Amino acid sequence: MFRDFRTHTPQEGRGLKGRLLDPSVRWQLLAVFFLAIVLRTAVTIYTGAYHPGEARGHWEFGYEAGRLAYSLATGQGFSSPMPEPTGPSAFLAPAYPFFVSCVFRVFGVYSEASAIAILAIDIVISAITCIALYLLGEQLFGRMTGLIAAYAFAVFPPSIYQAGTNIFEATLTAFAVVVLLNMLFSLPEVPTSRDCIVVGLAMAATIYINYPPAVFYPAAVVWIGLRAWHTGAGAAQALKAPALLSVVCLLAFSPWMIRNRIQVGTWLRPSGIQLILGNNEKAWERHGDWNEDIYAPNSPEEMRLYQQMGELAYDAYCKQRALHFIHENPDKFRDLIFFRMAEWWLGTSNADRKGRGAAAYRLMVIGLITAAGIGLVFAFRAQKRVGLLLAIVLIYPIPYYIFHVMGRYRFPIESIFVLLASFAAVTFGDWVKGSSKLDFSSVISSSDTWPETRKLPRANRGRASCPGD
Repeated sequence: MFRDFRTHTPQEGRGLKGRLLDPSVRWQLLAVFFLAIVLRTAVTIYTGAYHPGEARGHWEFGYEAGRLAYSLATGQGFSSPMPEPTGPSAFLAPAYPFFVSCVFRVFGVYSEASAIAILAIDIVISAITCIALYLLGEQLFGRMTGLIAAYAFAVFPPSIYQAGTNIFEATLTAFAVVVLLNMLFSLPEVPTSRDCIVVGLAMAATIYINYPPAVFYPAAVVWIGLRAWHTGAGAAQALKAPALLSVVCLLAFSPWMIRNRIQVGTWLRPSGIQLILGNNEKAWERHGDWNEDIYAPNSPEEMRLYQQMGELAYDAYCKQRALHFIHENPDKFRDLIFFRMAEWWLGTSNADRKGRGAAAYRLMVIGLITAAGIGLVFAFRAQKRVGLLLAIVLIYPIPYYIFHVMGRYRFPIESIFVLLASFAAVTFGDWVKGSSKLDFSSVISSSDTWPETRKLPRANRGRASCPGD
């Protein structure tokens, strides 16, 4: 099925249309797309996810995003992310609640038709993410790795679950991250002003969907600057692209920040609620699993306080409680950080989770991350340009070590793990078949690991290009 794909070199100077419509790959990509659609649709039908419950004001229909969408659809503005009215909110990034509210206006608020429409769109986005992951894999590692990654993500259980059963932004965030990575790795070593504007807008669009990807933006900006500097472009030119990109991203996102400041009293999402959910006595007793009992939708007392105080004051109150616990219990806070690190990298979530399903989940997480780690080693030895990917997977979880971890928090970057694991599989397969004998010198191409890449002779700097540029 994958015959002749191993000799393909990344990107070979073709445009996006040519890469997708190449006769040797387009039927594979169609197969990936429809496989993803069929699997996710089957899970939706099997689980009855299009029949969300009506309890607590249809809370299970999108949770906070669903409640914000309800407020928008009924003319109350971006407010009340909880089951009860709580006033103006900055609890979530705006794109997904606005999308759900548009569906509500067309198909009815909290209707079954709306649930079907939202899940159908999420399923299509998830299938397109597989294609976007192929493009990223082809660009970095070659066509074979891209195809393996696309097929793997099509059958990847968390991707199927998130798209087929969960009305939330996780699927859209994962898509945005893969698209953004494609754009970043497609940048020339010395980006033009137009390149910086386009990528800056894409970065802003991503955090309009979900805030956490902004955590790795500083690493991306440094990476872009170092690439330019290593071509011999000079300090001014190396600083120009990162500065322009950052300014464009900030300006594009500033309307939402200004809105938050005016209506809620804060520039960005307040963090106290998330901090208290993961830093309390019960969370420590449960080995780092968040304490849902003190979350407002599950606690009448907390819900009453939230309503009385408003979002910003209640968040400050939660932050004060969390910081008091941390100050009084530094050893327990240290334990909680280690628990959360274990959950992120080993899938050891929820002290109460037992049974074969939990064991299978943990085995999947450990297996995927181990394979991705092996792929990363292979990639560095082959001088592939994966330094930015390494920075992302290390930086992205840092805030969650402080707050709390859930499986879906890791999902937006799990495509990176799938891609690196696919490269490990392809490299190992070549070795087994005797085509490379793990002689990595045979697969060295123009490198860009972190831009501590190859050092070009001064005379050649500024003329070299990375694969895919």
